[in-house]
Amino acid sequence: MRTSVAAKLRTVFGLSLFILVVIGGIAFYDTQHLVAVTTARSQARQFLWDLEQVVSNLRAAENEQRGYLLTGDASYREAFQRSIGTFEQAITDLKRRDPSLSGRLDSLEPLIGRVISELQRGIDARDKSGVDAAIANIRGHGSADAMFTVRTSVTSIEAQEMDVLKERADEATATARRTFLTIGFGTLFALIALSVSSVVMSRGITRPVQKLVAGTERIAAGELSSRITAESHDEIGELAGSFNRMAESLEVRTRALNESGGAITGGIRVMTNGSDMLLIRSTEQSQLAERSAHSLMQVRDITEQVVRTAEGVTARTEDVAARATELRASSEQVRTTMSQLFESAAKTSSSTTEMSAASAQMSAMTSALAAAGDDVLAFVSEMEATSGELGSLAKNTADLSRRAREEAVAGRAAVDETVAGIEHSRELTERAADVLADLAGRVAQIRQILEVVGHVTQRTNLLALNAAIIAAHAGEHGQGFNVVAEEMRELAEQTRKSTNEISAIVNGVRTASQAAVAAMQDGVDRIRGTVSLARNANDSLGRIVDTSASSFEMSQQISASLEQQAAATRSLHRTASKMSDHIGENRRSIDEQARAASLLAQEAEAVHNIAAQVRSASDHQSTAARGIAEAMEQINLDARTIRDIVRKQLGQLEEVSGASSSMRDIAQKNNALAEELTATVRTLAQSGEKFEQVVRMGSK
Repeated sequence: MRTSVAAKLRTVFGLSLFILVVIGGIAFYDTQHLVAVTTARSQARQFLWDLEQVVSNLRAAENEQRGYLLTGDASYREAFQRSIGTFEQAITDLKRRDPSLSGRLDSLEPLIGRVISELQRGIDARDKSGVDAAIANIRGHGSADAMFTVRTSVTSIEAQEMDVLKERADEATATARRTFLTIGFGTLFALIALSVSSVVMSRGITRPVQKLVAGTERIAAGELSSRITAESHDEIGELAGSFNRMAESLEVRTRALNESGGAITGGIRVMTNGSDMLLIRSTEQSQLAERSAHSLMQVRDITEQVVRTAEGVTARTEDVAARATELRASSEQVRTTMSQLFESAAKTSSSTTEMSAASAQMSAMTSALAAAGDDVLAFVSEMEATSGELGSLAKNTADLSRRAREEAVAGRAAVDETVAGIEHSRELTERAADVLADLAGRVAQIRQILEVVGHVTQRTNLLALNAAIIAAHAGEHGQGFNVVAEEMRELAEQTRKSTNEISAIVNGVRTASQAAVAAMQDGVDRIRGTVSLARNANDSLGRIVDTSASSFEMSQQISASLEQQAAATRSLHRTASKMSDHIGENRRSIDEQARAASLLAQEAEAVHNIAAQVRSASDHQSTAARGIAEAMEQINLDARTIRDIVRKQLGQLEEVSGASSSMRDIAQKNNALAEELTATVRTLAQSGEKFEQVVRMGSK
């Protein structure tokens, strides 16, 4: 017997639909009953609410009557008339909502009428005779007993209605429990029935399908000679027969392609390997050209810095050479002066006055010479310190170049974290803006609450008036109520002032929150710009990492050159130090000569010896000055030579950079041509691979 898959599926779905209809019908009945009970409970609650509103309106009428009695304001009387006009319709609505309480409501209606009559009588007395007559009327015909009777009757009605609510709540709970059990057991039964039906149906459908899938997988794998056995007589069996016929057709066509596939595939493989090798070589050539051009640019920049440094050193050495020349001239002048001093010492015996004047002149000239020697020594010391500092800076530059790459890598990671932190800050700022917007809404709600507080303040004034009326009713026993009334009036006044202050504060908060929202939005925009800048900084750090290695090598070369310059400067410093020592000795000798001028007669021989020593020291000083001048000229010549060599090297680098740029352009063109050739060959290779797969499947 042939049973189709559709018939099997309809059987299972029909059983499922029947079970769902039964469960849904039972659940619908229970739900309708639960809705009816819930509606009855809602009506009972509405009845209690309306009854409470009747009592509340009665109290409001009493408060409005007392407000009119105390103030004579017509608005209180109008409000009183509106309040008493609602009772008749309210009692009618209560009878309609719960007819079972009509008897109690009929007894409540006269009591309400009595209270209204008493209140109206007080108003009439106020209109005819004034406040005192109205208070006397309240004392004689008060509505307190009638209000107490009304409250007692209302309490009894509410208790009866609460009993009804409890009964209906129990009934609703039982209905809900029954509905839950019905749905639970029905669902369990449906699951069992559907599980059994699914197992039976799956055995009748999945097994033939699995065999069909296994057969199609063998055919897809290339076993075109394989056939699918059809055991069922439904649509799956027909599908298996169709697959068998398709396999036979594919097997015939594959045999026709098997003869020419090998040769085409081999040729395509050879072309693919050749194009890949060409692309690899072209890419390597382009990368080498790029790195060469980049390195040459870095070397040119560093060489320009060396040229500027060499020019600065040349200018400094020219200045030092000029000062050394001045020192040499001063030394020659001192030497000449010392010769004259020696001759004057030989003639000391002829004139004491001339000797004293010459001694004073010699002391002044020696002081000037000592000052010039100190300036030269200070300048040479400064030059030595500068040379040492340049050498140290060159070494530090090399170390910094090495560490710069490490710091740049770490900085790049830190920038990534900074970008993430800024993104998080942007989210927090947007969140804060949302909170401030919500704060503005809360401020509007606070304003509404303040309006309610204002109404409460007015009600408090009415309560104070009521307390005054009650105090009037109580006579001497009501003195305490007078105090309470006064406190309530003060409380109402303080509440009104506080409400005004809070309203002003709330307005300020609203204005500030609006400004804060605008500032937050501006902050979000700025943070987005900061994210973009941080990403640009990340790219710059990547470029810094690449240039740090070349900078390290150039810094080592500069350091070696500066070491040589520092050695020459140290030699100059030693020479200048010796010169300063000689000048100091010369100055001390001249000072001794000046002191001896007053005792020339007794110390003439001593002065002669001192003059000889000074002339000898002047000779040494002149020799040292000539050495300093020659050394500075040599240093200046070396600095100019270094500057010229570096400039020549810079020009050669410019030529090499141009040649490297041309080589880079040629390499890029070759790379583009290689990529086009490779893409074409790969497309051809893909076609060949597909053809080879078809051939292999046919060969199986």
